[in-house]
Amino acid sequence: MRKAYLVKPSHTLLALMVLLSGCIPLRQESLVSGPVHPPLLLCDDRYVLVGIDMKRETIVVEQSHIADPSGKRYTIQVEPHRYDIEQKFEALRADVYPCGSDGSRIRRWSNGIWSFHFVVETNGVDQAIDQQWKYWTFYYNPIIHGPPN
Repeated sequence: MRKAYLVKPSHTLLALMVLLSGCIPLRQESLVSGPVHPPLLLCDDRYVLVGIDMKRETIVVEQSHIADPSGKRYTIQVEPHRYDIEQKFEALRADVYPCGSDGSRIRRWSNGIWSFHFVVETNGVDQAIDQQWKYWTFYYNPIIHGPPN
């Protein structure tokens, strides 16, 4: 008769902790709906880099907003992208920060589908741009997923 060996829950938990300890959280994003221009890029889980040229185009802050996955709307603050200024690029992209009712910038973007409504003024003409982006966190572990390519 064979003996059945059971793995104790504490061993399972320990093995899981060892595997997850090497995980690296990687933010992922994909366009769900809307035009591909202007491109958006989530940066440091703090703001989106909007691919407009602020020397020719302006985001009308009073008419624009960002909504989180639960539908909560945030006002926005817009600043020129510091890197573009430092590198003296001809085009100047926009950093757009979602802000709470007290004016403070949010610190973490939750996973889910975020909605962006930007009114962009170019040569005196306003254009509404609506996009939805899905953000989620992928936990990469070289033991499980292998070395990066």
